[in-house]
Amino acid sequence: MTESMTLRLSMIVLALLIGSIFFAGKPQVSSAQNEGFQSYQLLVFCENSSLAAATFWYEMPPGGGTVGRPLMGLKTVCAGKKCGGGPVTLAAALAQLPPRVSTAMQSKVDAYQEKEGKQGALGACLGEDKKPEVPCEKSAPWFDGASPSPRCKERQSPQIRNDKQGIVFMSICGRDVFRYNTLLMGPMDPLLIEAYKAALREHVQNQIGTTVCCDRLREAARAGSSCDPRLDLDCDGEPNSSDFSDSDDPRFPDFSTFTVAPGTPVGNINPHPPWFRPTDKGFMPDPDLCECKWQVMSAIRTCSPDGRRPHVYQMRWQCPTTRNEKFTRKEAPATSPCGPDASGHLDRSQPMENVLWQDNLSLTDSLWTTLLR
Repeated sequence: MTESMTLRLSMIVLALLIGSIFFAGKPQVSSAQNEGFQSYQLLVFCENSSLAAATFWYEMPPGGGTVGRPLMGLKTVCAGKKCGGGPVTLAAALAQLPPRVSTAMQSKVDAYQEKEGKQGALGACLGEDKKPEVPCEKSAPWFDGASPSPRCKERQSPQIRNDKQGIVFMSICGRDVFRYNTLLMGPMDPLLIEAYKAALREHVQNQIGTTVCCDRLREAARAGSSCDPRLDLDCDGEPNSSDFSDSDDPRFPDFSTFTVAPGTPVGNINPHPPWFRPTDKGFMPDPDLCECKWQVMSAIRTCSPDGRRPHVYQMRWQCPTTRNEKFTRKEAPATSPCGPDASGHLDRSQPMENVLWQDNLSLTDSLWTTLLR
């Protein structure tokens, strides 16, 4: 019994001894081995895929590697809009690094942004400041008559013509964007056609101005553009072929350079006075300052209270994406007509944009009244 017990104990000790020798000979995996590179590099590509906008480095401390396996080499990760496989956020890039390297790189990026004052630009590039997309009509900067851009090199006026079949065409920068068959109003009549062309010209000038910036229009007229003016001239989502007034014949194109903020009370929008046109310079903010069309929040007409101080028409605007606000103001001498008071004058069945400009229809109406008697 004693010899048997002794033999069993000897076998157990021998097994433990062999096991300890086996495991001692196998290298243990350490966190340092997972970090296996001596140097780490974070490249940020924003607008140029071949030129980094910012570069960040991290060097492992001496002796950071596994015993007998020194750290070697460089690991590079990419973040930003122009990484080879597409946009990569900073979080996605740092996830490819060991924890302590990732933490150190994040600190370096934060320090860089704070020191250089590039929080907005670099944050947008790294995908950190993404905001929910705001539904809006895209800006159409080629309609810049109310706020002329120095970027424009070529301006042209809309051209209106008719053919022998009584069809009237309007072209902008060499491309037809609207047509109307005057025979829908009655038999062929040269006077009727000329009256319609005159009314169309005034209508278009009231909507988009007397000229259009053609080089900026052509620049946007390409496949993949957020708004291709060849298909949708005013970027309102309605194709040119069906973008016209809802009224019965005669019809006119329904082009717009701005919108009215949703939920704006009708009382906040006064019709514009006769001494003011929506295409006047200074009427609206620069379209380049907002990726969407500027929205009108209020348009208030104040007539001279004493016959000496000027009449005033002031508008409040908002960019729907940034919520930035701008104010524009026009004045006229107290001796000029101010126009009827807004109360009781608004047609509440009309779109708000039409309410703004309904006073300006007087000349068009008089043309038709004269020629259609």
